[in-house]
Amino acid sequence: MGELGSMGMTSAKNSLFRIRGNISNYHFADHIHIMIDAKDDNGRQRVLGGDIWKPMMFNPNLKSSVMGNVVDYDNGTYSIYFFAAWSGEAFIDIHLVYTRDAALYIEDVFRKTEKMMWQGIYSRGGLEETSVCHLRREGTWTNQCEHMRNLHFGRTLILCEKPVNLTCGDLNFFHTASVSLDNKHHLEDMFN
Repeated sequence: MGELGSMGMTSAKNSLFRIRGNISNYHFADHIHIMIDAKDDNGRQRVLGGDIWKPMMFNPNLKSSVMGNVVDYDNGTYSIYFFAAWSGEAFIDIHLVYTRDAALYIEDVFRKTEKMMWQGIYSRGGLEETSVCHLRREGTWTNQCEHMRNLHFGRTLILCEKPVNLTCGDLNFFHTASVSLDNKHHLEDMFN
């Protein structure tokens, strides 16, 4: 049976924040771990990541602060790690800067064209074709050659216009006006 429901955008007010470990037993140079379970306006668990969080740990009397490192598990849960850079009291402030929906909207509106472009050089048996390529993390596309689907890129792909007479597997190298990237392995090395 189905049920009526709605999934809203992430709500910082309704999200659950949990400090992992013994809160009274942290020491200088420890790592403090906070888990976020993102919830929507209806209190339902979000099932996608992509929210942009700004975490800060600070002590106003010491005039000290550190930013937290956010790990997005792409399922509505996040880990934040702080380095305990001083002894004594600490306050934690975590802001939801943009929901996933807002970040995707901003990207869609302000990034109509991709910022980083390459040319993909395809060749086989003396035939050579050039196509326009760009990075893409999300969205929809049709009839594009998808390259670099591996752990180094995460969900980000290099998409190229499909060559007219060659296949996607005939890619030999990428290049830009200023940098030549002979062979796909150079791109993988850049992101290691």
